[in-house]
Order: sequence, then C-alpha cells, then structure tokens
Amino acid sequence: MKLYEVPDERRYWVVRADSGKYYDHFVQHGVIALAHLDILELDDIGDKRFAPTRLPLAQKLFEKHQSEDIKKGTTTSHVNQIKSFIMDMGVGDWILTIGKKAIRFGRIIGTPRLNRTPLIVRYGKDNEREVSMKHNLRRAVAWGPELKRDTLPYSLQSSMKAYQAVFNVDQHWEAIYHTLYSVFKKNEELYFSIKVNSKDRINNYYVTSLLNYLNEIEVIAKYADEESGISNFDSFFREHAMSHGVSTTTKASFHSPGEFWTAVETGLKNHPVKTVLLSGYILLFGNSLLGFDGIIDVETRRNVWEMVLERYERNQIEEVAEKLKLSKPNVNTAILESDALDEAEELPPSSETALHTKP
Repeated sequence: MKLYEVPDERRYWVVRADSGKYYDHFVQHGVIALAHLDILELDDIGDKRFAPTRLPLAQKLFEKHQSEDIKKGTTTSHVNQIKSFIMDMGVGDWILTIGKKAIRFGRIIGTPRLNRTPLIVRYGKDNEREVSMKHNLRRAVAWGPELKRDTLPYSLQSSMKAYQAVFNVDQHWEAIYHTLYSVFKKNEELYFSIKVNSKDRINNYYVTSLLNYLNEIEVIAKYADEESGISNFDSFFREHAMSHGVSTTTKASFHSPGEFWTAVETGLKNHPVKTVLLSGYILLFGNSLLGFDGIIDVETRRNVWEMVLERYERNQIEEVAEKLKLSKPNVNTAILESDALDEAEELPPSSETALHTKP
C-alpha cells in the first residue's frame, strides 16, 4: 500500500471560478485566475513573471475603486486576495476550485502571470456556444482528481463556504488528505481514512467494535516484540493500555454515509509498527492475505499475525465492515505529488514591471 508523506511546507488554497461559471476554463486551460486587477487595465506582460511591489499596486487599486465609488472594504478585501494570489501562494501548493457539482484538486506549477488574452471554452453539440474568460491575473495549474461535491466529507464542504474568490484552507489540510488518501503520514503520525457508505442508521455496537479493534491493533503493533501476555491478549491489552496509553485518536462524522479518520503516533522509523498497523487497517477491507515477510523475525511474525486475526474475529470486523459498508478512498493523486512540471520561483531581474496602466 502506498504511504504518502505530507510535506510541512505545503499550503492549501481555494480559488473560486465565479460560482462555477469559469470552472471549465480553469480546467481546460490549466490555470487559476483572478479578476480583481482587470479594472486597472494593466499592460499584458505575456510569459514574464508578474511580481509588482505591493504598495504601488494597492494604491492604484484604491484610487481606481474610489473613482468608481466602490466601497473601501471591498478594495481592502481585493488587495488582500491579490496579495495571496501573487505573494503567498507558492509553486507546489495545492489548489481546490469549485464547480456547480464537483470540486477539482490541483497543484500550482507556475508563478503569477498577467495576460489579457481571453481564454475560450466552447459548449454545445457542435461547439456553437462560446464563453470567454478575461481574468488577466493567472497561475498555471496541473489539475488532478475531480470529486462530486455531495460525496465530500462535511468538514471539507463546510470549509468551502467563505465568500472570497481566493482564501486559504491550511487549517483543513487533514480533511483534504483524508478525502484523497486511504493512508498517509505526517511527522510521527500515521493517518487512516475509512468511509462509511451505509445509508442506514449507524448501530453503536458496530462503531464500538471498530474503534476497539483500531485501539487493539495499535497495542499489538507497538508491543509485538514482547513475549509476555501474548497468550492472554485481554490482560496484555489492559496492561499496556493502562501503563503506556493508547494514542489512537478518531474524528468521525456519524452520518450515513460518513467517515472515520484515525491518527496513530507511531515513531515512523519503527517499520514493524507501521507494517502491523497497515495490515490491520487493510483487513478492514477484506484482504486477509497480507503478512509481514521480511519485516519482523519469523516467530514474532507468526505470533503477531495470529493476534491481529484473533482481534479481527473477536470484534466481528467482517460483519462490521459489511454492515457499515466500509471502503477507503481510491483516488489517483500522482499529478498532485509530482514536481516535474514545477516552474522555478526565482524573481526576474526587474520585479517592478507591469504596474503601468494603459493610457
């Protein structure tokens, strides 16, 4: 199973496409775009990086908005969003954009550009209807998976409710990764994503059995090399849970459908711990053939696997998985992870360009 490690430096952004009107423009042309600078009619600088000094740009926008009787609060909001788009976003950051029925995930691969050439998308059986997008502040994006909005976790859907065209969602990084990945790691924690697809009311017994199983797998993983207590797992579990604690934490959306998001402190250099945890997790989805070959010594491996299978059966996980219709995310994230298309972010020699309005 692929184990993706979340980089600490990555940031996460939402760029709206005018209530979905320009969603297809973003995707088909591989961009995100913002209209807030269009009012200034700045010179097109083509493929050069747009890197203006913030103060003159903000001053020009305030002056233009004042002449157009646009409220000061609107101007301040636009300036802040422009700053985010030009200065705060970075190549390698992830982008979410919102369509009428779907959300698309992408990776920023380009630095800011100012380009006044309209982007065209054609619709209809014979491409008879043409829609033009003129937003001239743009960044190149490699677009990845698209997910239907009604299949997204509630926490991620709720994070999309800000009204600005550009806003940051760093605080929702965990929800983003749980939506895309079945398992991932960050620092010393291993994260698992479990989707509940049943539309029936959730039975407390099944929930308790599932959470108990996850706790037990952690204890088996961390203390599997100890000989004492293996013959009596209940006392083994109580001893270690009481003396060392259980780090497994779960965030759950108890809807039908819903999800369980689990995090376990592992000490990621401990490969046996990761292997046991991953194996116990995979068992939730019916793969009882996964073992630990080459990871732990033969005798311990046999004992550990027997313990995992025993807890699987004792907690009736096969029935739990069937009743809750458990599944894991299955999304192709390769384009989001690859830096092959990333543009270098060094500033050009003249970073004061493109501040001149047309006469």
